[in-house]
Amino acid sequence: MSSVTPRRHREVSSLLLVRGPDALQLFTRILYFAIGATGLALVVVPWQQNVPAAGHVSALDPFDRIQTIAAPVSGRVLKSWVQEGTRVREGDPLLEIVDLDPEMLPRLGQQREALESQLAAAREKVEIYQSQVEALSRAQDLSVQAAQNLVEVAGAKVRSAEHGVEAALAAVAQAKLNFERQQQLVDEGLASTLEFEVADRLYKQAKAELSQDRQALNASLEEEKARRAELGRVQTEAQARIESARAEVQVAEAESAAKQQDLATLSVRIAQQNAQRMTAPRSGTVFRLYASPGAELVKAGDPLVALLPDAQSQAVELWVDGNDVPLIHEGRSVRLQFEGWPGVQFGGWPSVAVGTFGGRVAVVDSSGDGRGRFRILVIPDPEDEPWPSPQYLRQGARANGFVLLDQVALGYELWRQVNGFPPTVAMETYGAPGAAKSAAKDTSAGAAGGATATTGGAKAGAAK
Repeated sequence: MSSVTPRRHREVSSLLLVRGPDALQLFTRILYFAIGATGLALVVVPWQQNVPAAGHVSALDPFDRIQTIAAPVSGRVLKSWVQEGTRVREGDPLLEIVDLDPEMLPRLGQQREALESQLAAAREKVEIYQSQVEALSRAQDLSVQAAQNLVEVAGAKVRSAEHGVEAALAAVAQAKLNFERQQQLVDEGLASTLEFEVADRLYKQAKAELSQDRQALNASLEEEKARRAELGRVQTEAQARIESARAEVQVAEAESAAKQQDLATLSVRIAQQNAQRMTAPRSGTVFRLYASPGAELVKAGDPLVALLPDAQSQAVELWVDGNDVPLIHEGRSVRLQFEGWPGVQFGGWPSVAVGTFGGRVAVVDSSGDGRGRFRILVIPDPEDEPWPSPQYLRQGARANGFVLLDQVALGYELWRQVNGFPPTVAMETYGAPGAAKSAAKDTSAGAAGGATATTGGAKAGAAK
């Protein structure tokens, strides 16, 4: 027994010598646990992809944004009813401007009276020329009708002369036949010379009457031709007089229109001179007062008052990088942090953020600002906590925002950041309000998603 005990004692002592300290063993166990927990977290813990942006509080309706009221006329600011910070209602007086020439309005009134008289004279001239056109039209109808009647009379004479010629031809034929028969009878000794002479005289008389009838027919034809020419001349002259009168009507109408335009221009000028008291177009607060009453002169169009209307439609104007614009569409969720409201923003875990407010993307500009940035307008999310009142959340206050994209695994997000890839977008539901969730739940699935559903591709990622 005595020989065995010392050897075992030496073995136990050697084991104690190679064994590490208890603290090192505890640290090793903790390290193994941390590595395992980290690996599990990379696979299981979700990460909300997002696009950071910065901007300021604005209004969705452009009419609710700051409005600059300009001077309607040139003159001098006589009186001011407001100061910077004054609350006004729609229609409340702001400033009063007086013209440099105190006799401007009376002279403009005299010019207006003169133009009204000239306009009345021009309109009367138009009526006179129109009456002249109507009278000439009636006269044309009467003269043309008279000329047509003469043409018809000449035509009747032509027809009568034609009938006379036809009758004369028949008489000549009958007289010729009687003459030839009497000549034959005289030659045969069956008729007396007296009867032959009578037949000869009648034959010559018939031919003479035929010649007269033909001359009468020719005269009737010439008369008809002359009457038709007269009808054409009457129509042409009457139409020329009517066209001349119509041209005078057009000239008078053009003169009347010119006078009407001059009168309208003068009326606008008079209205501008009368509108020397400027009123608030909307209810709101005077933001800036660019002119003070006294001797300060202003020109038409110079800004005088900047009015901040009472915003009825709150919104936040954010600016995002051009590489991120394809990932954003209307309806995307946004987490906002306003200046003056303490908060802690966690981009990847919006559910644990404190002091932030929810919003929805309402507008994405189609064009950038020329520096690679695009504007988006964010409105309150009706399903989230309401934004502060416009009384406290004023326009122009700075705001930071995170546009929420798809949800992926934490490991995939680290892998994406290391490789410089852009965020993923679920293409099958891209464009639908609410932003679809990504199917990548672990690192391997995330890698596949990065290869298939990455918007912009590797070039966009490298550019970003």
